[in-house]
Amino acid sequence: PLAGISDTYVWENKLSLEHLPYMNDHKVNDAVVLPGVAYLEILYSALQEAFGNAFHQVVNLDFKTPIFLNENETIDAQLRINVADQHNA
Repeated sequence: PLAGISDTYVWENKLSLEHLPYMNDHKVNDAVVLPGVAYLEILYSALQEAFGNAFHQVVNLDFKTPIFLNENETIDAQLRINVADQHNA
């Protein structure tokens, strides 16, 4: 949980082609793009860590901006989950 806010969880990670070289195989118009399933895997892992191995359902997921991975560049990615109540985040 985020310090001082018990209903907010935050995860941070660094994304780069150096750490994810296989992403070079996922290109759109010659640009390396993080695939949508990677977003879901990140979210699923975070939900498991925050709420355990229960059933989790994702509703209304929007991909608003793609993450492009460029050579010699590292992206600081952050996922934040805000808990609305015992059944929704």
